[in-house]
Amino acid sequence: MITVKVNGEAVDCPVSSTVADLLRLTEVDPLGVAIAVNQQVLPRAQWHQHELVGDEELQLFKAIAGG
Repeated sequence: MITVKVNGEAVDCPVSSTVADLLRLTEVDPLGVAIAVNQQVLPRAQWHQHELVGDEELQLFKAIAGG
């Protein structure tokens, strides 16, 4: 297992997990979500390819409609 931080909270996930795997593990609906890894926005096209490394920091942003 490795530990990453998601919005400041520690999350354990299996070794070789991708960002897409993490979303499934944490039951986050990917619709309308943007993700930054170590303060760099990660394009959605790379979510299935980016393997998580221990101690990475992820920020998940959910789009909210309103005005």
